Parts: sequence; C-alpha cells; structure tokens
Amino acid sequence: MKIKCLKHAFSMHGLPVILITMLITLLGLGFLYLESTTGWVLIMTSVGVLSIFSLIGAKDGCLMRLSHSARNNS
Repeated sequence: MKIKCLKHAFSMHGLPVILITMLITLLGLGFLYLESTTGWVLIMTSVGVLSIFSLIGAKDGCLMRLSHSARNNS
C-alpha cells in the first residue's frame, strides 16, 4: 500500500519537488566542477529533500486519497 501512496503523491505533487532537487543537484555538480566541496553539501541536500518528500508522500498520499474518496461518498 505504501508504494501506491508514493506513486499517488508523486503524480499529484512531484513535479515541483523533482524540479527543485534537479536544480540543487545541477548547482552542486557545478560547484564540484569548480572543485568546491560545497557541491557535495548541495547534492546531499537534494537527496535529503527527495527522501523527506518520499517519506511524507508515502504517508500523506493515502490520507489525501482516503479523505478525497470520503468526500465523494458523502
């Protein structure tokens, strides 16, 4: 059930999160190209943002779907 919730969360709200993480990752790669250690911090931040969204989305994706279906049944 968690995989379905995560897919639902990404389909409904994933585009902004993916764009932000891609932007942070590209910025981090740019800093790595310039031989700055800030690049690793930015890359780890983007992985963290994506992980947090995945954890919260897997939980809240089903809650949103259940609340939406409850409203439709009323």
